[in-house]
Amino acid sequence: MKQVLIVAYEFPPRGGVASLRLLKFVKYLPEFGWKPVVLTVQANAEYPHDPELERETPPGTPIHRIWHPDSKKVARILDKAFWPFYKLGHGDKVKRLPGKLIKWLAIPDDKIGSLPQAIVSGHNLIRRYSVDAIMTTGSPWTAHLIGFLLRKTTGMPWLADYRDPWSTRLVQTFPTRIHKKINRMLDTAVVRAADCVSAVSVPLLNELIGLTGRRDSGKFVVISNGYDPDDFTIKGDGGRSGDEKRLEIVHSGSLYGPQTGKYFLAALSSLIEAGDIPASNIRVSFVGQISTKDFVEYEGADWLTLPGYVSHRAAIKYIQSAGLLLLLVNPLLGTGATTGKVFEYIASGIPILALTSNESAAAKIIRSTQTGVVVDPEDIGQIRQALKALFEQWQAGQLHIMPNWEAIRQYDRRRLTSVLSECLDRMVEKGYKKTID
Repeated sequence: MKQVLIVAYEFPPRGGVASLRLLKFVKYLPEFGWKPVVLTVQANAEYPHDPELERETPPGTPIHRIWHPDSKKVARILDKAFWPFYKLGHGDKVKRLPGKLIKWLAIPDDKIGSLPQAIVSGHNLIRRYSVDAIMTTGSPWTAHLIGFLLRKTTGMPWLADYRDPWSTRLVQTFPTRIHKKINRMLDTAVVRAADCVSAVSVPLLNELIGLTGRRDSGKFVVISNGYDPDDFTIKGDGGRSGDEKRLEIVHSGSLYGPQTGKYFLAALSSLIEAGDIPASNIRVSFVGQISTKDFVEYEGADWLTLPGYVSHRAAIKYIQSAGLLLLLVNPLLGTGATTGKVFEYIASGIPILALTSNESAAAKIIRSTQTGVVVDPEDIGQIRQALKALFEQWQAGQLHIMPNWEAIRQYDRRRLTSVLSECLDRMVEKGYKKTID
């Protein structure tokens, strides 16, 4: 069996979509002739943990964890260093300095301090396990710099996996134009040097191809996020009947940065105030880490619950208990944005209300799988209209969908891992000059 070194900063016990993606690759790669060797970082208590995901890691998988300087701890240390200036009456300005310093100095991100240790560990693991190929996944983008340097120093074939855009989206902000230019140069260097480049969506992949202007045959491939049938029993009949007292609407996943629930909340609250939807007949649960600013004015509403971060298994249970699933994708994230939860949504067979631009990758997935309706994410009038119609269908016991299961099955994690294994096989079959013993 061939060996692949996977460099990933997000891996169980850390929770989240990124960790889940890597865990499922590690789970299914052995079925296709590849044994993963994982290089990751030590667990940090400041990030969400999901011990249940850690228990899913296949027994016997080599996992090597390195220390890295956590940006939150560094910021606290700098905060103490600037404490004397707070007393001089410059509190508000000085409080922002630690974060600004980290953004200025940490290029491409706050994980750069772990790069030397990761290179040494990577070389050791390549020797110890007779590794045949390297895979890195970003963000964080330091992972790709590790892959770049390992590729240059060992001659090993390298796959760079992009879960997010690095420098190609307008929504991304950098401290200065120089920072933006440096990140674009690093991004381009990674795409050019990698033997294979994968991305979670077609629009993102096209952006990466655009960095080099070359579409090398077999080098670029889409490997989306997906769902694992082992995580839950897929039901063919979506939705819940009108004999229940409440229509349960569930949003599963974090809301951060440009992601917002304010337009949905404004539309729903106006329907409740107008009497079109009785508050006693609806409940909305936002499951995951959220920015509370969007929810302040609805605090105390009996139709709104905020369970916070839960394990992946618990999140699946929330999804399966819903009568309607809410998907939020801000158009500022670009047409390639999907969010990882959309795949578990479509696999549940439960109707989806997708607030995303009509051209987004998420919208195309919803339409092709016939699993829900797509509405402009910032048009409160359209959201009101869609919510009212869906609620009336629920009341009548007609809130159901007829999913296209053939289209849905293309996002099965096992099938997606087979695509990854084919990329690894192609890289190795091309031959390479290994420069490390």
